[in-house]
Amino acid sequence: MNFARISKMRNKITTSFLAFSIFWSLNSSAQFVRIDPTKYFTSSELATANTAVNEDYLTDEEKNIYLYTNLVRLYPKKFYEFYRAYVIADGEEAKLRSNQYYTSLTKELKTRKPVGVLLPERKMFELAECWAVESGELGLLGHDRVDCPRGYSGENCGYGYDNTGLYFVMLLLIDEGVKGVGHRKNILYEEFKGLGAAIRDHKTYKYDAVQNFSYTNDYLKEQDRIREEEERKQEEERLTKLEARKRSFEEAMSKWGQEELEAADITRSLSYLNELEKDLYLYTNLVKLYPKKFKELIWDQGPFFDQLQPELENGIQKDPNYRRVSNWLATAGSSPPTVPNQREIDVLRCVIDRYLSGKENYKSCFQFAGAWRFQTFYSESNFNDIMNIFLNPDDFNDLFSKGATMALHKGDPSIKLFLTTN
Repeated sequence: MNFARISKMRNKITTSFLAFSIFWSLNSSAQFVRIDPTKYFTSSELATANTAVNEDYLTDEEKNIYLYTNLVRLYPKKFYEFYRAYVIADGEEAKLRSNQYYTSLTKELKTRKPVGVLLPERKMFELAECWAVESGELGLLGHDRVDCPRGYSGENCGYGYDNTGLYFVMLLLIDEGVKGVGHRKNILYEEFKGLGAAIRDHKTYKYDAVQNFSYTNDYLKEQDRIREEEERKQEEERLTKLEARKRSFEEAMSKWGQEELEAADITRSLSYLNELEKDLYLYTNLVKLYPKKFKELIWDQGPFFDQLQPELENGIQKDPNYRRVSNWLATAGSSPPTVPNQREIDVLRCVIDRYLSGKENYKSCFQFAGAWRFQTFYSESNFNDIMNIFLNPDDFNDLFSKGATMALHKGDPSIKLFLTTN
């Protein structure tokens, strides 16, 4: 080791993330650099950067680690002037022109874009404090913890005879002797959101400082907690409302007579229909056979939707489509139930399969003249989907005016397809 070179250094010790080089002064009584940040940054800028000012578990100099780390992240071009003044005050002005670590930092500060502040993260502080104490008591360097846990996303460790936040941030930013300047990269990495910092005594090098970085912070965690709590409450309210609607619907359906249900549910035994389609024809046929009773028991009482658009939640009766169906139910007479034949359903299945596979030669599906149309929607529940179908003017017209056959594909997305034959 070149002790002649060591004696010229001013109390500097640096470590990299993977390996470290050590420089220190044999004279621990040297004067340390103090620079007034108010000459380079506005009061508003300083307040924005001073994110740990109210954290009572930190010392003043630990809070300053947050301050100076955030100043360089937020205002890199302004920080260059601050950094330059610091280096000159430290008697190292020549290095601003000749030392690759100093010149590379100059270039980076002059050209880089600002990134967001680092906010306090209590868990990161606990990890940083543990290692600062442990490495200090054992006289260790680097990142190989003994009993302290890990859990950080990035870590900086610095050592020296000055215990100020300014000293350690400048030390790690310059990163002299550290190949790849890993400490600098950690400080400026835009994806980091949280920071824990601790300064403690070191057995060999007087003081050590540890920065632990994370992709979150206490503020973001609290916001996540508040949002999750709100979502939990909303989901509980939704489920409570849904259960109430289901009970009301079951109560309404229980008021139908057995003979009425059997007369309407005449497709239940048909093997060429799926269960969603059978439910559709059950409700469709209840409407056809008993329109006024359907209005009284089902339409006017609900219509028991699992989910409603917010604007309809408390006023669906005012919706034009809802009123349209209500008016029709009030005046319509009984009509024969619908029973689709297998040939019609097979044609619709053919069209749906071709649509889902990306094939558009639908004409080959038809064995007779007819008209068809289809649309997609995201399924919620059998009854909910059917009520939405009733509210759609075109769907309702096909079902009850034209007597169309309809097939439903149960999937994502669900597909409903009408066929009107000549």
